[in-house]
Amino acid sequence: MRPPPRPANEADRLRVLHELDILDTAAESDYDDVVTLASQICGVPMSLVSLIDADRQWFKARIGLDATETSRDVSFCAHAILGKDLMVVSDAATDARFADHPAVTQNPGIRFYAGAPLVTTDGFALGTLCVVDATPRRLSLAQLQALRALARQVNAQLELRRYGMLLARNLGRLHALERHLDDLGALAHLLRGPLTALRAGLADETVDQALITPHAEPLGRLFDELLHLAGPAPAAALHLRDVDLATLTQRAVDAVRPIADAKNLPVLNTTTGRPWCMPIRYASSRPSATCCSTPSSTPRAAAGWR
Repeated sequence: MRPPPRPANEADRLRVLHELDILDTAAESDYDDVVTLASQICGVPMSLVSLIDADRQWFKARIGLDATETSRDVSFCAHAILGKDLMVVSDAATDARFADHPAVTQNPGIRFYAGAPLVTTDGFALGTLCVVDATPRRLSLAQLQALRALARQVNAQLELRRYGMLLARNLGRLHALERHLDDLGALAHLLRGPLTALRAGLADETVDQALITPHAEPLGRLFDELLHLAGPAPAAALHLRDVDLATLTQRAVDAVRPIADAKNLPVLNTTTGRPWCMPIRYASSRPSATCCSTPSSTPRAAAGWR
């Protein structure tokens, strides 16, 4: 069989994948639950969350398969990431792309494959959520929709990981900056005494004023600025921004409904139908606010700092 072609944005796609730092990590229940549901809903023995690396496909979650990775050159999923929607192969033995695939020609081999690409918000297909069977088959419309919905859940987990890592890095930089400011403050206080003595020397008639005066005032301004930088930050102003809570909560409900339906769990959206209030509390030095809504109005909240 011919190896699958590479996406046009392969270099950037691999960069985004590696930035997630997810390859070769331990199993996580959030991903394991998804492949279990996909296998049950589609009625197949095998389901995978597959991530396509430079020369391999690695399985973040798997059911029905012992291997943790395979070569990218023989990967069905490497074909699936070339599209934006499901790739369904009802019978691999009759598909020219896979008819001579070693996993298809063996007995029992792969005959059915359906994979939903895992596409980031900026358009990079990192892998797939796929289901596999040794028997040719077709999925119903409901099963195809459920597979798409489960793939969106995997995408959401990847995005949460991505933003969590960004947050951790930014917090690390913030803490480093705070430590630097503490060091600047300590340095400024240590130099305040010598600087004061230097200024006092200006009044000493025995000191050559021409040597001191040009340097004392610039140094004074420098250390005043250092003390200012090391001081407490001014209180941030509250920036009000409209947030449509009804839309946000409905999106959340729609996203988890396929999983809830599969587990026979009810999902209720209580943001409409009766008045409600939600307190919003900030740090001790910042004000608090309350968000309220009535059935006739769209719930909105004031949030964000500038």
